[in-house]
Amino acid sequence: MVWGGRPCGRSRKPCLREVGLAAKMALSTTVSRRIKRKAPRAFLKRTFKQKKPRFRLEACCDLLIHLNCLLFVQRLAEESRTNACEGKSGVIKKDHVQGAAKVILKKSKG
Repeated sequence: MVWGGRPCGRSRKPCLREVGLAAKMALSTTVSRRIKRKAPRAFLKRTFKQKKPRFRLEACCDLLIHLNCLLFVQRLAEESRTNACEGKSGVIKKDHVQGAAKVILKKSKG
């Protein structure tokens, strides 16, 4: 093993590479935990029952609605980032998002 560029012999001190790998692995596990959050199924079902009580939805329909919402937000973020870059702005502002929303809603209507 190497500690600070010199061989450590039989010492069990972790080398800098091992420390870096451990930090990366810890970071990747925390990121993956954030990504694996569950969809707000109860909230979606309750909202649909309150707003449209006569709708009859299938078992996994709320997941498809949630996915559609996430994809819309992703497209909105990409388009607003493009608008901000065209305006030579490093920050996405309200005007960029509103302009992007108009474009994306037109595309979504078909």
